[in-house]
Amino acid sequence: MVPQHATGLLDTIRNYWSIKGCLHQCLDVTAREDASRVRNPNAILMLGIVRRSVAGVCFHWQRQRSNRRHFTIKDFHDQMDAFNHRKAFATIPRAS
Repeated sequence: MVPQHATGLLDTIRNYWSIKGCLHQCLDVTAREDASRVRNPNAILMLGIVRRSVAGVCFHWQRQRSNRRHFTIKDFHDQMDAFNHRKAFATIPRAS
């Protein structure tokens, strides 16, 4: 039997890597956040907000996809470009 504190530690490590593998991978690889040469603190903040907002819309779009082959943010950007981003705005729920 595994001690309780070891199980909790394992869960913490798994949760850390699930975040690192999902959102951070998305921002680092597809949005090239680490390669950004922006140095102005306000611009960094605004770009970070925009990138995370786009990632959120993309994740919503991915959940609606039936074809799991075209599932990356690059595919999302390509499809949104093809329709002048109208589909991206259509995925955002309207406030009642």
